[in-house]
Amino acid sequence: MEWFEAMEFIARDVWRITKPGGRVAILTNDYLKDKRFIPVGYRMLSLFEEVGFEAVALILDVHNNYVYNSNAFIVANAKRFRYRLNALRQIIVFGKNPTGD
Repeated sequence: MEWFEAMEFIARDVWRITKPGGRVAILTNDYLKDKRFIPVGYRMLSLFEEVGFEAVALILDVHNNYVYNSNAFIVANAKRFRYRLNALRQIIVFGKNPTGD
């Protein structure tokens, strides 16, 4: 099972156990895979909205020159070609409609 498919299963289960009017918060990180940017936060936002949640808050945390989770190749190229490594973490707060719909 791919990661996003597993997250869809989790989102549906979280919807099932969240009380009407309840809140759920998730923390996500965007990342690079095979030199491609993967916008995990926005995919998670779409996924949770598809199952019925409503986004009530979005908190963005930007890290400039972020090298903690970057592989050596990416860090070396960033230094060589003088570009910045920026990482974006999101805390997304979702709410479930008070009527449970």
